[in-house]
Amino acid sequence: MSAVEVRRMRWWDIPAVHAIEMSIFMTDPWSVEQFWSELSQPTRRYFVAQIDGAIVGYAGSFVLSPEADVQTMGVAADQRGRLRRLNLSLRCALITRRLSPCTNASDLSALVLAPITTHLMSML
Repeated sequence: MSAVEVRRMRWWDIPAVHAIEMSIFMTDPWSVEQFWSELSQPTRRYFVAQIDGAIVGYAGSFVLSPEADVQTMGVAADQRGRLRRLNLSLRCALITRRLSPCTNASDLSALVLAPITTHLMSML
């Protein structure tokens, strides 16, 4: 089984992410323009999950210290067998790479997030 690589989403990822969005949220998908708008906001953090170089999932959050909310998350239909693994990978990215550094109480959040992150990673 190929490894899941999670990295920060870039503008050139929008077509692949939008294709996944269209296949998941058929009745009310975000538009390409909405993804562009989200990526341009300093309070947004978006990540993509890749397997063998192909984007198979994405997740984004709104971060305004000390709060953070998940905005969206999606996994390609053909990857549903790996859904749990991909969701956990994306959630770990949201927690460890962006939520903790954006909070005012970084020491406290590190203490709170470390056990959660360790537990999530153990499930991969």
